[in-house]
Amino acid sequence: MYRSFIVGLAATAMFIAFLLLEQLVAIKARRRFRVVIHVNGTRGKSTVTRMIHAVLREAGYQAWGKTTGTEPRLLLPDGAERVIRRIAPANVREQRNMALRAAIAGADALVFECNAVRPELQRVSSEYLKPDLLVITNARLDHRPEQGSAEEAAMTFAATIPVGGAVASSDMVRRALWQEAADSRNARFLFVDPVDGAGLGDLSESVACALAVADWLGVPRPRATKAIAGHRADPGAFRLHSWSGSGGARIWFADASAANDPESTDRLADLALEQAGADGPASESASGCNQGTAGSEGRPRAKCVLVVANRPDRPDRALLFVNYAMTGCSQGGRYDEVAFMGPLPLQSRLALRRSGIRYRFIQNAEALDDLDSFGATTVETMIVAAGNRGGPGKDLHAWALARAGRIVTE
Repeated sequence: MYRSFIVGLAATAMFIAFLLLEQLVAIKARRRFRVVIHVNGTRGKSTVTRMIHAVLREAGYQAWGKTTGTEPRLLLPDGAERVIRRIAPANVREQRNMALRAAIAGADALVFECNAVRPELQRVSSEYLKPDLLVITNARLDHRPEQGSAEEAAMTFAATIPVGGAVASSDMVRRALWQEAADSRNARFLFVDPVDGAGLGDLSESVACALAVADWLGVPRPRATKAIAGHRADPGAFRLHSWSGSGGARIWFADASAANDPESTDRLADLALEQAGADGPASESASGCNQGTAGSEGRPRAKCVLVVANRPDRPDRALLFVNYAMTGCSQGGRYDEVAFMGPLPLQSRLALRRSGIRYRFIQNAEALDDLDSFGATTVETMIVAAGNRGGPGKDLHAWALARAGRIVTE
């Protein structure tokens, strides 16, 4: 018994020594970085991280970036990228490990996307990095079991503002809340209106966040906008594809599948119709897809189909998109019909049955080839992909690239 006690005591001492050594190494590594930026929020984190990485490189930093969205990647100082291969689910300790790698490689700046959802792990991520600046892209309704409402998520993000540091955002809705949180932590609050980011990317809010960081770094706006305009898009970034359907009409595919909440999906659907322009859906506005029988210039109105890809580990998100579909497919809504791929919880199926909207379940993306069944071969069609980029969303993405004649290079 005495021997077991001694062995246990020795093991505990060794573990404590390991933790102390790990802490000392982390502290030494942190001193090598002139700038550390932590990017948090609901949507757009990967895109904003990439834009900031481009600004840091423009400013002359040997910057490492890390994204954790559709596909986790390291962004290197020369502009190259490396896919992060994981043998297990994402772990918040990855932040520390990658920061150590960057320090060993000679980096002097970091911009890392937060890879945690639960509030306590977000604080751990911040503690590992000890950022000078926190960027909060926005706060929207997603990850409800872990983060609660959008307001509660906003407060979770605010809890990681570095004391005495700085926080940047372009979210008009949460501006006052984060300003107050910054003041309470003696932190500088930087805000750039999304209007300032218009014309430089798909979503002006993301550009505005990157411009706020450029202002904090002291990078002139002309140089910052040039860097942002040249950033390499994330694999999950919004894209609009098109091809000619079997009936001769143009088919548009808005890949918004990485936008995992209804508010972001709605914004990207608006953007898709705007980008399609005169050669796209005949409606004059986003809501025009499901309005009447003719669009501008007397053409038949566009058919709008929502396709929701569901993941088995995100039942809460599936219900969110069922509610979104029921609103969007109601009389006067954006969509004519919705198709669901992947598992859908019983609660969601029952809600659909009661809704009275037009919906269907499809086994794979190839089912969308039969647009005759959607009544869409003789009119222009806008397909909006939503829900999840992983699982069925990956197949949906590959299907669209193949139909548009594109080769997957991501």
